[in-house]
Amino acid sequence: MIDIDFPQVKKDAKIVIGMSSGVDSSTVAALLQEAGYTNLLGITLVLYDSNESKGLLCHDSRIREDVIRVSSDLGIKHEFLDLKNVFMNKVIDPFINSYLNGETPNPCVNCNRDIKFGALIDYMEQINADILVTGHFIKLLINKNNSGEIYRGSNQIRDQSYFLSMVRKSSLNKIRFPLSNMSKEDVRQHAKRLNLHLFDKPASNDICFAGGLNYNNLFKSHGDSIKKGQIIDLNGNVLGEHDGIIHYTVGQRKGIKIGGSQEPFFVVFIDVEKNQIVVGHKKDLIKRDLIISDLNWLDDDPINESQEVLIKVRSSQNLIEANLFPLPENKAQVVLKEEIMGISRGQICGIYQYNNKLLGGGKII
Repeated sequence: MIDIDFPQVKKDAKIVIGMSSGVDSSTVAALLQEAGYTNLLGITLVLYDSNESKGLLCHDSRIREDVIRVSSDLGIKHEFLDLKNVFMNKVIDPFINSYLNGETPNPCVNCNRDIKFGALIDYMEQINADILVTGHFIKLLINKNNSGEIYRGSNQIRDQSYFLSMVRKSSLNKIRFPLSNMSKEDVRQHAKRLNLHLFDKPASNDICFAGGLNYNNLFKSHGDSIKKGQIIDLNGNVLGEHDGIIHYTVGQRKGIKIGGSQEPFFVVFIDVEKNQIVVGHKKDLIKRDLIISDLNWLDDDPINESQEVLIKVRSSQNLIEANLFPLPENKAQVVLKEEIMGISRGQICGIYQYNNKLLGGGKII
Protein backbone atom coordinates (compact mmCIF):
# COMPACT_ATOMS: atom_id res chain seq x y z
CA MET A 1 0.00 0.00 0.00
CA ILE A 2 1.26 3.50 -0.81
CA ASP A 3 0.39 6.66 1.10
CA ILE A 4 -1.70 9.05 -0.96
CA ASP A 5 -2.49 12.14 1.06
CA PHE A 6 -3.55 15.23 -0.86
CA PRO A 7 -3.04 18.40 1.22
CA GLN A 8 -6.31 20.15 2.10
CA VAL A 9 -8.36 17.34 0.53
CA LYS A 10 -10.50 15.34 2.97
CA LYS A 11 -11.06 11.63 2.58
CA ASP A 12 -14.75 12.21 1.77
CA ALA A 13 -14.04 14.94 -0.81
CA LYS A 14 -15.66 14.46 -4.19
CA ILE A 15 -12.86 13.37 -6.50
CA VAL A 16 -13.17 12.99 -10.27
CA ILE A 17 -10.77 10.49 -11.85
CA GLY A 18 -10.06 10.88 -15.56
CA MET A 19 -10.26 7.25 -16.70
CA SER A 20 -8.91 6.55 -20.17
CA SER A 21 -9.10 2.72 -19.85
CA GLY A 22 -5.31 2.47 -19.59
CA VAL A 23 -3.42 0.89 -16.73
CA ASP A 24 -2.26 4.25 -15.33
CA SER A 25 -5.63 5.90 -14.71
CA SER A 26 -7.20 2.60 -13.62
CA THR A 27 -4.44 2.10 -11.05
CA VAL A 28 -4.97 5.64 -9.78
CA ALA A 29 -8.63 4.82 -9.11
CA ALA A 30 -7.71 1.65 -7.21
CA LEU A 31 -4.95 3.37 -5.20
CA LEU A 32 -7.25 6.23 -4.16
CA GLN A 33 -9.84 3.75 -2.97
CA GLU A 34 -7.20 1.80 -1.08
CA ALA A 35 -6.00 5.04 0.55
CA GLY A 36 -9.46 5.64 1.99
CA TYR A 37 -10.99 8.18 -0.38
CA THR A 38 -14.68 7.34 -0.39
CA ASN A 39 -16.39 9.66 -2.89
CA LEU A 40 -14.84 8.73 -6.24
CA LEU A 41 -16.32 9.32 -9.69
CA GLY A 42 -14.60 7.93 -12.77
CA ILE A 43 -15.21 9.91 -15.96
CA THR A 44 -14.28 8.69 -19.41
CA LEU A 45 -14.24 11.26 -22.21
CA VAL A 46 -16.00 10.44 -25.49
CA LEU A 47 -14.02 12.48 -28.00
CA TYR A 48 -14.89 11.14 -31.46
CA ASP A 49 -16.61 8.36 -33.33
CA SER A 50 -14.28 6.01 -35.20
CA ASN A 51 -14.71 6.43 -38.95
CA GLU A 52 -11.85 5.11 -41.07
CA SER A 53 -13.10 6.82 -44.23
CA LYS A 54 -12.75 10.15 -42.40
CA GLY A 55 -9.36 9.25 -40.98
CA LEU A 56 -10.66 8.84 -37.40
CA LEU A 57 -9.78 5.50 -35.88
CA CYS A 58 -9.47 4.63 -32.20
CA HIS A 59 -6.32 2.66 -31.31
CA ASP A 60 -8.15 0.93 -28.44
CA SER A 61 -11.45 -0.83 -29.17
CA ARG A 62 -11.74 -1.95 -25.52
CA ILE A 63 -12.11 1.49 -23.91
CA ARG A 64 -15.78 1.22 -22.94
CA GLU A 65 -15.50 -2.41 -21.86
CA ASP A 66 -12.39 -1.83 -19.74
CA VAL A 67 -13.53 1.28 -17.86
CA ILE A 68 -16.90 -0.26 -17.07
CA ARG A 69 -15.25 -3.40 -15.74
CA VAL A 70 -12.67 -1.53 -13.63
CA SER A 71 -15.34 0.74 -12.14
CA SER A 72 -17.57 -2.23 -11.43
CA ASP A 73 -14.77 -4.28 -9.86
CA LEU A 74 -13.83 -1.35 -7.60
CA GLY A 75 -17.43 -0.45 -6.86
CA ILE A 76 -17.04 3.23 -7.80
CA LYS A 77 -19.41 5.41 -9.79
CA HIS A 78 -18.58 6.03 -13.43
CA GLU A 79 -19.95 8.01 -16.35
CA PHE A 80 -19.08 8.90 -19.93
CA LEU A 81 -18.79 12.58 -20.88
CA ASP A 82 -19.49 13.46 -24.51
CA LEU A 83 -17.05 16.14 -25.70
CA LYS A 84 -17.01 15.25 -29.41
CA ASN A 85 -17.90 18.75 -30.62
CA VAL A 86 -15.36 20.43 -28.37
CA PHE A 87 -12.66 17.94 -29.39
CA MET A 88 -13.33 18.54 -33.08
CA ASN A 89 -13.23 22.33 -32.68
CA LYS A 90 -10.30 22.53 -30.29
CA VAL A 91 -8.06 19.62 -31.28
CA ILE A 92 -8.77 17.95 -34.64
CA ASP A 93 -9.56 21.05 -36.72
CA PRO A 94 -6.54 23.02 -35.40
CA PHE A 95 -4.35 19.95 -36.03
CA ILE A 96 -5.46 19.82 -39.67
CA ASN A 97 -5.19 23.57 -40.20
CA SER A 98 -1.73 23.64 -38.65
CA TYR A 99 -0.42 20.93 -40.98
CA LEU A 100 -1.95 22.67 -43.99
CA ASN A 101 -0.15 25.80 -42.88
CA GLY A 102 3.20 24.02 -43.03
CA GLU A 103 3.50 23.69 -39.25
CA THR A 104 4.26 20.73 -36.97
CA PRO A 105 1.39 20.69 -34.47
CA ASN A 106 1.18 18.89 -31.16
CA PRO A 107 -2.46 17.84 -30.65
CA CYS A 108 -1.73 16.35 -27.20
CA VAL A 109 -0.81 19.81 -25.87
CA ASN A 110 -4.10 21.23 -27.18
CA CYS A 111 -6.02 18.28 -25.77
CA ASN A 112 -4.53 18.76 -22.31
CA ARG A 113 -5.24 22.50 -22.37
CA ASP A 114 -8.75 22.47 -23.80
CA ILE A 115 -10.12 19.01 -23.02
CA LYS A 116 -8.54 17.05 -20.14
CA PHE A 117 -7.67 20.09 -18.05
CA GLY A 118 -10.12 22.46 -19.71
CA ALA A 119 -13.58 21.14 -20.49
CA LEU A 120 -13.27 18.32 -17.94
CA ILE A 121 -12.31 20.78 -15.19
CA ASP A 122 -15.29 22.94 -16.18
CA TYR A 123 -17.56 19.90 -15.85
CA MET A 124 -15.94 18.96 -12.55
CA GLU A 125 -16.85 22.40 -11.18
CA GLN A 126 -20.42 22.09 -12.50
CA ILE A 127 -20.97 18.94 -10.45
CA ASN A 128 -19.27 20.50 -7.39
CA ALA A 129 -16.34 18.08 -7.32
CA ASP A 130 -13.27 19.11 -5.35
CA ILE A 131 -10.34 17.91 -7.48
CA LEU A 132 -9.53 16.07 -10.71
CA VAL A 133 -7.01 13.21 -10.50
CA THR A 134 -5.33 11.60 -13.54
CA GLY A 135 -2.66 9.03 -14.30
CA HIS A 136 -0.11 11.45 -15.76
CA PHE A 137 3.53 11.07 -14.66
CA ILE A 138 3.84 14.64 -13.40
CA LYS A 139 4.76 16.20 -10.05
CA LEU A 140 2.42 18.94 -8.78
CA LEU A 141 2.73 20.93 -5.55
CA ILE A 142 0.27 23.39 -4.00
CA ASN A 143 2.16 26.46 -2.78
CA LYS A 144 1.40 28.98 -0.01
CA ASN A 145 -0.68 31.04 -2.45
CA ASN A 146 -2.88 27.97 -3.11
CA SER A 147 -1.52 27.90 -6.66
CA GLY A 148 -0.52 24.69 -8.35
CA GLU A 149 3.09 24.29 -9.47
CA ILE A 150 4.12 21.64 -11.99
CA TYR A 151 7.53 19.98 -11.86
CA ARG A 152 9.12 17.31 -13.98
CA GLY A 153 8.31 13.88 -12.59
CA SER A 154 11.09 12.11 -10.68
CA ASN A 155 11.06 9.40 -13.36
CA GLN A 156 12.13 11.74 -16.15
CA ILE A 157 11.89 9.05 -18.83
CA ARG A 158 8.13 8.95 -18.15
CA ASP A 159 7.76 12.66 -17.34
CA GLN A 160 4.80 14.25 -19.13
CA SER A 161 5.04 17.81 -17.82
CA TYR A 162 5.89 19.18 -21.29
CA PHE A 163 2.38 18.34 -22.47
CA LEU A 164 0.90 20.64 -19.80
CA SER A 165 2.97 23.69 -20.75
CA MET A 166 -0.07 25.43 -22.30
CA VAL A 167 -2.76 24.58 -19.70
CA ARG A 168 -4.70 27.31 -17.92
CA LYS A 169 -2.96 28.50 -14.76
CA SER A 170 -6.33 28.58 -13.00
CA SER A 171 -6.64 24.80 -13.46
CA LEU A 172 -3.46 23.87 -11.60
CA ASN A 173 -4.76 23.94 -8.02
CA LYS A 174 -7.64 21.66 -9.00
CA ILE A 175 -5.62 18.69 -10.28
CA ARG A 176 -3.45 16.00 -8.67
CA PHE A 177 -1.05 13.36 -10.04
CA PRO A 178 -0.44 10.42 -7.65
CA LEU A 179 1.95 8.59 -10.02
CA SER A 180 4.67 11.26 -10.13
CA ASN A 181 7.27 9.16 -8.29
CA MET A 182 6.53 5.86 -10.01
CA SER A 183 7.90 4.04 -13.01
CA LYS A 184 5.62 2.27 -15.47
CA GLU A 185 6.69 -1.04 -13.95
CA ASP A 186 5.73 0.24 -10.48
CA VAL A 187 2.27 1.05 -11.80
CA ARG A 188 1.85 -2.38 -13.36
CA GLN A 189 2.93 -4.07 -10.14
CA HIS A 190 0.34 -2.09 -8.15
CA ALA A 191 -2.31 -2.88 -10.77
CA LYS A 192 -1.54 -6.59 -10.47
CA ARG A 193 -1.51 -6.42 -6.67
CA LEU A 194 -4.90 -4.70 -6.74
CA ASN A 195 -6.33 -7.35 -9.11
CA LEU A 196 -6.94 -5.01 -12.05
CA HIS A 197 -7.56 -7.14 -15.13
CA LEU A 198 -5.64 -4.75 -17.40
CA PHE A 199 -2.38 -4.73 -15.40
CA ASP A 200 -0.49 -5.87 -18.52
CA LYS A 201 -2.44 -3.84 -21.09
CA PRO A 202 -0.04 -2.38 -23.68
CA ALA A 203 0.48 1.37 -23.76
CA SER A 204 -0.04 3.37 -26.94
CA ASN A 205 1.97 6.37 -28.13
CA ASP A 206 -0.09 7.01 -31.25
CA ILE A 207 -2.11 10.16 -31.76
CA CYS A 208 -5.37 8.84 -30.36
CA PHE A 209 -7.72 9.88 -33.16
CA ALA A 210 -5.43 8.71 -35.98
CA GLY A 211 -5.06 5.16 -34.69
CA GLY A 212 -1.62 4.74 -36.24
CA LEU A 213 -2.91 5.48 -39.75
CA ASN A 214 -1.44 8.07 -42.08
CA TYR A 215 -3.31 11.36 -42.23
CA ASN A 216 -4.51 11.29 -45.85
CA ASN A 217 -8.13 10.44 -45.07
CA LEU A 218 -8.20 12.91 -42.20
CA PHE A 219 -7.28 15.76 -44.54
CA LYS A 220 -9.42 14.61 -47.45
CA SER A 221 -12.48 14.30 -45.24
CA HIS A 222 -12.24 18.00 -44.47
CA GLY A 223 -12.36 18.91 -48.14
CA ASP A 224 -8.70 19.84 -48.37
CA SER A 225 -6.96 18.50 -51.46
CA ILE A 226 -3.37 17.33 -51.14
CA LYS A 227 -1.60 19.03 -54.02
CA LYS A 228 1.73 18.09 -55.58
CA GLY A 229 4.39 20.76 -55.81
CA GLN A 230 8.07 21.49 -56.27
CA ILE A 231 10.98 20.49 -54.08
CA ILE A 232 13.66 23.17 -54.33
CA ASP A 233 17.05 23.83 -52.72
CA LEU A 234 18.04 26.96 -50.82
CA ASN A 235 19.14 28.61 -54.09
CA GLY A 236 15.75 28.06 -55.72
CA ASN A 237 16.81 25.19 -57.97
CA VAL A 238 14.04 22.67 -58.64
CA LEU A 239 15.17 19.21 -57.53
CA GLY A 240 11.99 17.19 -57.67
CA GLU A 241 8.29 16.95 -56.88
CA HIS A 242 6.49 16.37 -53.58
CA ASP A 243 3.13 14.69 -53.02
CA GLY A 244 1.69 17.34 -50.70
CA ILE A 245 3.17 19.47 -47.93
CA ILE A 246 1.27 17.55 -45.25
CA HIS A 247 3.70 14.65 -45.77
CA TYR A 248 6.69 16.73 -44.63
CA THR A 249 7.99 18.44 -41.54
CA VAL A 250 11.13 20.48 -40.87
CA GLY A 251 14.07 18.19 -40.11
CA GLN A 252 12.64 15.27 -42.07
CA ARG A 253 15.08 13.18 -44.09
CA LYS A 254 13.10 10.13 -45.17
CA GLY A 255 10.64 10.35 -48.04
CA ILE A 256 12.25 13.25 -49.91
CA LYS A 257 13.46 10.89 -52.66
CA ILE A 258 16.14 13.11 -54.14
CA GLY A 259 19.56 11.78 -55.10
CA GLY A 260 22.64 13.21 -56.73
CA SER A 261 24.19 14.73 -53.60
CA GLN A 262 27.01 13.48 -51.40
CA GLU A 263 25.17 14.80 -48.33
CA PRO A 264 21.59 13.75 -47.55
CA PHE A 265 18.84 16.30 -47.97
CA PHE A 266 16.60 17.46 -45.12
CA VAL A 267 13.46 19.60 -45.14
CA VAL A 268 14.53 23.04 -43.88
CA PHE A 269 11.44 25.12 -44.75
CA ILE A 270 7.88 24.66 -46.03
CA ASP A 271 6.59 27.48 -48.23
CA VAL A 272 2.82 27.18 -48.02
CA GLU A 273 2.02 30.09 -50.36
CA LYS A 274 4.13 28.60 -53.18
CA ASN A 275 3.37 24.99 -52.20
CA GLN A 276 7.09 24.25 -52.13
CA ILE A 277 9.30 22.09 -49.94
CA VAL A 278 12.72 23.70 -49.43
CA VAL A 279 15.55 21.27 -48.70
CA GLY A 280 19.11 21.67 -47.54
CA HIS A 281 21.74 19.78 -45.60
CA LYS A 282 22.11 19.04 -41.90
CA LYS A 283 24.02 22.26 -41.19
CA ASP A 284 21.12 24.27 -42.61
CA LEU A 285 18.84 23.03 -39.81
CA ILE A 286 20.94 24.55 -37.03
CA LYS A 287 19.35 27.33 -34.97
CA ARG A 288 20.36 29.29 -31.90
CA ASP A 289 17.21 31.32 -31.33
CA LEU A 290 13.48 31.17 -31.91
CA ILE A 291 10.34 33.26 -31.41
CA ILE A 292 7.28 31.95 -29.58
CA SER A 293 3.74 33.34 -29.54
CA ASP A 294 0.76 32.73 -27.23
CA LEU A 295 3.11 32.78 -24.25
CA ASN A 296 1.41 30.85 -21.44
CA TRP A 297 2.99 31.81 -18.10
CA LEU A 298 2.22 29.46 -15.20
CA ASP A 299 4.51 30.90 -12.52
CA ASP A 300 3.16 33.20 -9.80
CA ASP A 301 6.03 35.64 -10.39
CA PRO A 302 5.70 37.64 -13.61
CA ILE A 303 8.28 37.18 -16.31
CA ASN A 304 11.34 39.45 -15.92
CA GLU A 305 12.85 41.59 -18.65
CA SER A 306 15.14 38.65 -19.32
CA GLN A 307 15.40 35.31 -17.58
CA GLU A 308 17.69 32.30 -17.66
CA VAL A 309 15.59 29.20 -18.33
CA LEU A 310 15.67 25.65 -19.63
CA ILE A 311 13.59 24.73 -22.67
CA LYS A 312 12.55 21.77 -24.77
CA VAL A 313 10.73 21.76 -28.11
CA ARG A 314 9.90 18.05 -28.11
CA SER A 315 8.72 15.90 -25.23
CA SER A 316 11.62 13.45 -25.59
CA GLN A 317 14.29 16.13 -25.83
CA ASN A 318 16.77 16.92 -23.07
CA LEU A 319 16.46 20.33 -21.44
CA ILE A 320 18.55 23.06 -23.10
CA GLU A 321 19.85 26.22 -21.42
CA ALA A 322 18.50 29.46 -22.86
CA ASN A 323 17.71 33.10 -22.17
CA LEU A 324 14.07 34.21 -22.43
CA PHE A 325 13.26 37.78 -23.51
CA PRO A 326 9.61 38.93 -23.37
CA LEU A 327 8.26 40.71 -26.45
CA PRO A 328 5.03 42.66 -27.09
CA GLU A 329 1.80 40.86 -28.04
CA ASN A 330 2.41 37.96 -25.66
CA LYS A 331 5.48 36.77 -27.55
CA ALA A 332 9.02 36.00 -26.44
CA GLN A 333 12.44 35.44 -27.94
CA VAL A 334 14.35 32.35 -26.82
CA VAL A 335 18.13 32.53 -27.30
CA LEU A 336 19.71 29.10 -26.91
CA LYS A 337 23.10 28.49 -25.33
CA GLU A 338 23.77 25.60 -27.69
CA GLU A 339 22.83 24.72 -31.24
CA ILE A 340 19.63 22.82 -31.93
CA MET A 341 18.35 21.25 -35.14
CA GLY A 342 14.95 20.63 -36.67
CA ILE A 343 12.89 23.39 -35.08
CA SER A 344 9.58 23.78 -36.90
CA ARG A 345 6.80 26.33 -36.76
CA GLY A 346 3.88 25.07 -34.71
CA GLN A 347 5.96 23.09 -32.24
CA ILE A 348 5.49 23.88 -28.56
CA CYS A 349 8.41 25.27 -26.57
CA GLY A 350 8.17 24.17 -22.93
CA ILE A 351 9.92 26.52 -20.47
CA TYR A 352 11.42 25.36 -17.15
CA GLN A 353 13.37 26.72 -14.21
CA TYR A 354 16.65 25.10 -13.22
CA ASN A 355 14.83 23.33 -10.36
CA ASN A 356 12.67 21.47 -12.95
CA LYS A 357 9.65 23.68 -12.32
CA LEU A 358 7.49 24.20 -15.42
CA LEU A 359 7.16 27.94 -16.05
CA GLY A 360 4.92 27.67 -19.12
CA GLY A 361 5.24 27.45 -22.85
CA GLY A 362 4.55 29.00 -26.21
CA LYS A 363 4.03 28.16 -29.88
CA ILE A 364 7.05 28.49 -32.17
CA ILE A 365 6.40 30.85 -35.09
